[in-house]
Amino acid sequence: MSARTPFPKVFWVANTIEVLERFAYYGIYFGFGIYMESLGYSRGQLGVVQSIFLMLSYVTPVISGTMADRYGFKKVLVVSYLAYLPSILLLILTRSFSGIALTMLTIGLAAGIFKPLVSGTVRARNGALDDTPELVNSDPYGDGWMFEVVPDEAAAVEGLLSADEYQQVQESAG
Repeated sequence: MSARTPFPKVFWVANTIEVLERFAYYGIYFGFGIYMESLGYSRGQLGVVQSIFLMLSYVTPVISGTMADRYGFKKVLVVSYLAYLPSILLLILTRSFSGIALTMLTIGLAAGIFKPLVSGTVRARNGALDDTPELVNSDPYGDGWMFEVVPDEAAAVEGLLSADEYQQVQESAG
């Protein structure tokens, strides 16, 4: 394996976006109770909205992870942000309980879409490929490696094929 190279700008952009998304998520969630109280809503009403918000943000990743596998990470990430931004802006303008509830549910849905999309950390990338990208084809298991990823959960890589198993599948497929 070649020496490690510095991370590219896209790595820092992606990680910055992830951190800002988490700040937005928790900032909205924690500040939401204060906001609801200032508008005169009860704790019971707050509890209903926050419960459904949490349910959506924790159930949706099951579906959105599948969508990301099928349609691609970038497309699903764009959908998440297209749901997030208008919802956050609408929350500022909305005063009715039904409007606030619908807006928070949309934010919970967008957060749920976003959650499974970032499930590992790129630890290293192969800078040699900048000058000689053909290494990916000529020596994919040696000098042509692209990056090292550390999964957030070890279970994420359980059941994946080894290089030899993958080769056997390719050969048997024709």
